[in-house]
Amino acid sequence: MSPKDAPTDQSLGQIHLLSAFDLLPGQDMDRFVDAYGVFVRELYEAGLIVDARPMGRRVSDTPIVFYD
Repeated sequence: MSPKDAPTDQSLGQIHLLSAFDLLPGQDMDRFVDAYGVFVRELYEAGLIVDARPMGRRVSDTPIVFYD
């Protein structure tokens, strides 16, 4: 199924995906954040996502947040 064929009916609900990335030693966080922004924009333009939260650094006790 291509993105154009995907259902768009809001009654199907939404999925909130929490992702974590471990950068290799020596990798630049700012470059990764920039590349992530390009990736998110491409997903948005393709109609595959509705929204994405900004990238942040992981903490040892990351809270799980539920969005309405």
